[in-house]
Amino acid sequence: MLVSKPCSEATNIVYFIYCMLFLAVGAKAEFSEFLFAAGNFFLR
Repeated sequence: MLVSKPCSEATNIVYFIYCMLFLAVGAKAEFSEFLFAAGNFFLR
């Protein structure tokens, strides 16, 4: 993932926290999309 490399090299703590939040939001969006697709599959 493109974001994780700058995250590991972040020296500024604020930037690091912002980066972690960004990753968490991205993962949550992908997970909810997966749940939605799985729900559609099983409800068919």
